[in-house]
Amino acid sequence: MAGRKLAASLIVTLVALFVGAACSSDSQTIAFTSDRNGTSGIYLASPGSESVSSLTAPGLTAFSPRWSPDGRQVAFLASNDGVVDIFVQEVGVTEATRVTDTPQEEKRLRWSPDGKTLAFLVDVPGVSQHLHVMDDLKSGQSRRLTAGAASESDHAWSEDGKRLAFAVLEGGNPSPGLFLRNPSGVNEVRLTLGLDAAPAWGPNDGAVVFQSMRDENDEIYRLDLRNDAPDGEPVRLTDNPASDHSPAWSPDGKWVAFISDRDGNQEVYVMTPDGTELTRLSFNTAEEQDLAWSADNRLAFVSDVNGSDDVFIMDPNGMNQERITLSMAQDWEPHW
Repeated sequence: MAGRKLAASLIVTLVALFVGAACSSDSQTIAFTSDRNGTSGIYLASPGSESVSSLTAPGLTAFSPRWSPDGRQVAFLASNDGVVDIFVQEVGVTEATRVTDTPQEEKRLRWSPDGKTLAFLVDVPGVSQHLHVMDDLKSGQSRRLTAGAASESDHAWSEDGKRLAFAVLEGGNPSPGLFLRNPSGVNEVRLTLGLDAAPAWGPNDGAVVFQSMRDENDEIYRLDLRNDAPDGEPVRLTDNPASDHSPAWSPDGKWVAFISDRDGNQEVYVMTPDGTELTRLSFNTAEEQDLAWSADNRLAFVSDVNGSDDVFIMDPNGMNQERITLSMAQDWEPHW
């Protein structure tokens, strides 16, 4: 079990309520991590506004925010006692609820599309990490989805919320690759065999893109699916000696964004799902990372072009770039 909910909620004070930030479902509010107050915390900001507000209270080391699908609350990871646990906080409410309280560490939170379930990794440092789901946040009880000894990593919900794609790491049984699991049932299907990671679903759950080391360096591939099984072999979408990684499929299905250092430093690129129309979107000598699409197909990312990590947004063609955070602190992990 991943843990139980504490009987009492952790009381936190909003430093400043973000005006108009009732939810992110309108693609107007970005939650992100920042160390601007000396330790990492969760903050809210909106395009077109220079206002930034703190969601979490000072003293709580919080990071990795994930908006719920209805945009009313933010799940995040936090540690105030040396162990990382899951917390959830509604926007505009002065309480964050501690969902787990275990000696293990939780990682990589992902809400199901209906907002009823959280998927995450439970990590025993130095031993293994495995995929869990929590169907009832009030109980704080989770269940492990896998039975193998090998550690699991990146995972992503299908659009219909009925399946989770996840990566199995090297060094155990089963051998590494991507798998498909239906959390409400018993099916576990191998999709790929190899050093594959970072699966991202396409529209209508008809395919996943992922990064792979099967050709000795990170490249982006697409795997078409039919009836929850591979429909042919993976299709290689990028082909160069550089590292192409962190694919993110746009909500409208037209673009796959990714990070590549093919031009000497990490920049943002997009391509169509068949690997054509490759376009570089950022041009600088800095480093870009942490891609996140909004529901209306704008792309948030992090860049250190101004000397520290800041959150930016832009359109899929690279136009209308806007700096969202304006401080010399480190701001990262944006999520709409």
